[in-house]
Amino acid sequence: MNFVWNDSLKQCICPTGFVLVSGNCNAKVVCTDPTPIYNSFANTCDQCPLENPVYTNGKCGQCPADRPNFSPKIRQCLQPCPVAYAWNTTTYRCDMIVCNSSKPVMNFKTGQCEACPAGFIWVATEKTCKSHFTGQCPPDRPFYNSITLACQGCPAETLFNNNTGLCEYCPVGQHL
Repeated sequence: MNFVWNDSLKQCICPTGFVLVSGNCNAKVVCTDPTPIYNSFANTCDQCPLENPVYTNGKCGQCPADRPNFSPKIRQCLQPCPVAYAWNTTTYRCDMIVCNSSKPVMNFKTGQCEACPAGFIWVATEKTCKSHFTGQCPPDRPFYNSITLACQGCPAETLFNNNTGLCEYCPVGQHL
């Protein structure tokens, strides 16, 4: 398209609907999603940058709280990851959280890694928390209760079995 003279500006300009690009008048590009930002220097439409990928109310911003994870592959904000998963900003997907040795246990209610309960230690080869008690209980309290983490006597009508480490009921017909 050719330039037109503008008397008030006293210069040649592009007609309405056209823009000057590299010395020529070109039709102005109309921008829409997914490239909503007009670049007046190149007469092109651009996407929002990855750090502020969402175009709303005339500007680029973050994903909304109900869809906090942005995938540049599909240029969409996605739902939060399920409990025990976290958004991977390299692969753009939800990956299962891997707990470490200081907090080895996954709490599937909160999605957080936690330490073993008091009185327990992490046994990596068995992938479980086990009672750290390794000593002997005194004869008057021979049973180690892994819930209360204390040595205690066996309940009435039971005997401590040294072979199993448990309190067991007396055989039928025998009393303590």
